[in-house]
Amino acid sequence: MLLTTADSILPGMPLCNRHTLLPALLATALCVYLFAHRAAILSPYVINDDVRQQVYWMQQYQDDRLYAGDYPTRYASAYVPWGVQLVYAAAAPFVNPVQFSKVLTALLFLFSVGMMFLLARRLAGQTAALMAACIFCYFGFFLGAISGGLSRAFVFPMLLWYLYCLADARPAAAALVAGLQSLFNPYLFVLCFCTHLLFLLQPRGLPPEAVQAGGAEKRKPAWRRLLLPLLPLAAGGLLLAVRHLLLSDEAFGDLVTPTDMAGQVVYTAAGRYPILPVPSLLFELVRPFVTDLPRNWTGIVAGLAGLGLMAGILFRGLQRRGRFPDLSGLRFFAYLLAASLLLFLLARVLLMQLFLPRRYLEYSLTVFYCIASAVLLGQAVEALSMGRKKLLLLVGALLLLGAVRLQDVAIYDYGARAPLYRFLAEKPVDSLMAGHPALMDNVLTFARRKVLVSYELSHTWYRRYWSVLQQRTRDLFVAYYAEDPATIRHFCRRYGVDYLVVRKADFEPGRIAAGTLYFQPFGEAIRDNVGQRRYFAVLDTSLFPPLYDRDGVRVITPQEVKSRAATVRSGSPEEAGGDG
Repeated sequence: MLLTTADSILPGMPLCNRHTLLPALLATALCVYLFAHRAAILSPYVINDDVRQQVYWMQQYQDDRLYAGDYPTRYASAYVPWGVQLVYAAAAPFVNPVQFSKVLTALLFLFSVGMMFLLARRLAGQTAALMAACIFCYFGFFLGAISGGLSRAFVFPMLLWYLYCLADARPAAAALVAGLQSLFNPYLFVLCFCTHLLFLLQPRGLPPEAVQAGGAEKRKPAWRRLLLPLLPLAAGGLLLAVRHLLLSDEAFGDLVTPTDMAGQVVYTAAGRYPILPVPSLLFELVRPFVTDLPRNWTGIVAGLAGLGLMAGILFRGLQRRGRFPDLSGLRFFAYLLAASLLLFLLARVLLMQLFLPRRYLEYSLTVFYCIASAVLLGQAVEALSMGRKKLLLLVGALLLLGAVRLQDVAIYDYGARAPLYRFLAEKPVDSLMAGHPALMDNVLTFARRKVLVSYELSHTWYRRYWSVLQQRTRDLFVAYYAEDPATIRHFCRRYGVDYLVVRKADFEPGRIAAGTLYFQPFGEAIRDNVGQRRYFAVLDTSLFPPLYDRDGVRVITPQEVKSRAATVRSGSPEEAGGDG
């Protein structure tokens, strides 16, 4: 029942067999993904950057000795939703979780393309549906959000699935999808929960277009039509309460408040993550257009060419149409956009308690923009009365330009240090590494060894967790740039560090003086601590002979350290050098 209406783009002009249109579209979308992300498919070191904070630890599913007792890993596993964990656990016997993130990205991308096609067809007809699928394969933010197979990767497919069920006059099915969302992405569940309430509170409980479609829901008794859909929503809410209230880990403390963040540079663009100032509503309205833009010339040229092609067809088609475009099908989005705006405003007041305000607008607006553009483009195509060959040529051109535009969107190549990862992977499985946090992210992921501090896991929004990581980071940089070797040895004994990874570029005078070697306030603290000093003990090979020295990176070990600190191994912040 994926295709139920007449499969023709224009009256009397069949595009293809009704049973092959969607499969053919999905096969083409797969080619778009394979071309755009071929670098990730060909190299194990090309991944989405956030895989290094949300997926790396799932390698425990293949070897439970990995990251044992590690405090940051305990935190990382605590904030990944259960549904996402279950998907990776099921795949772990067959493929490494870090590499499976690429497979999952492809599956979620294809599912999203299919649901976008079905939703647009339900709202505006099949021409718009085909255009929507093309635009989806062209709009970088879609793939950028899905890339990595993270919790956020489930937002578009599950939001589109939910909206399709709602548009198809099946509120009970939509509520069930919303309930499932609580297993994969909490803020999406909150968004769809509010959307569903607005939907059910309207006079008839159904949008006019659903009633006109003969929706059977209208004929059901009121208690079934209104109360039955609430059961999955209640179950989803209960699940979130259990997960984040009853089973919350006290080792990380409470969420920070606006008062805690006020005046703290770490919560600004100069810090770890720009939470303050909260972006305006006007900026959020345009964010989807300025996110995940092409990073290479071919992508930029393809992007501009595609925009020019669509703009030209839109102008000529609507000019020939001679009347204002029919956007009545988009009334359906009133529920979603109203809920998005309400939650955006509420999240600004309850900052961090409902996570980030932008999350409640960026996904719903992106879907709306895609569908609205597809409706306009579809009506323009129909007005131009294109033949089958011209239409297929247009679709092929948009998909090809989209594939080029999406090249390497949201993926990065970390393979330059592959020999280092292989060297460290040979060390004992319970080894603890320390070094510049930006480099430690890759050690954590590819060498599969614990690190004292990593950039990706330096989250600032839980009070106690951030207190622990903040102290570790300060101590790390004091030792890293120390003049006295005793300071380094004391640091290693205190935290149980077995190996120090030293990157020579971190000691260039110009970089130190700029105060940008790490996010603030640490970058400036390094500059103030080092001053005009030009001697650093970690670079003295007579004190610390390198075990590894290649491509500007050394691995050293403190000579006087004979045993590891069991307190750090246990993951206890109280005893790990007094952190927290």
